[in-house]
Amino acid sequence: MQIVKEMYKIQEIAFERMAWSLGFVKTMLGGIADDQLIARAGGTGNHALWIMGHYATLDDDILAMVTGSSTELSEKYGKLFSNGSEPIDDASVYPSRNELGEAMRSARERITSWVRSLNESDLYTPVPEPLLPFAPNAISIPFGIAAHDMLHAGQLTSVRASLGLPRVHA
Repeated sequence: MQIVKEMYKIQEIAFERMAWSLGFVKTMLGGIADDQLIARAGGTGNHALWIMGHYATLDDDILAMVTGSSTELSEKYGKLFSNGSEPIDDASVYPSRNELGEAMRSARERITSWVRSLNESDLYTPVPEPLLPFAPNAISIPFGIAAHDMLHAGQLTSVRASLGLPRVHA
């Protein structure tokens, strides 16, 4: 039963890390006013609207790859937010802040449900080849997602500083 106990622990740690990282990001986003959502640190970094959509799109894309299902977000999300896309300095091009927040919540909920569904034999199953640079196996995915959240949280920190907003979690 030690293996079952360890499996439970690693999955619980995975859930906690994904929840923690997204919670951190949401706190950072909360202090950015709607008219500041396309501000970019140094004029060239990623802005908050792009980051929000990118989080949702990444979770959705990863889930589709590991389950073989279709993505749930629209093709518009893929064009605006997938890897290789560039932020656009026109807020009207993007879904609303509320829609992006809901997409983030929903996509994270779906991928968390998938992680919960993993049994002992699934945890260390290799991921599809396109995901290998991100995570070598199924249980590594939530940790990769948490790291990705924090990478973009660093960009949000720079945006906040460039806007003269107070530090978060200082």
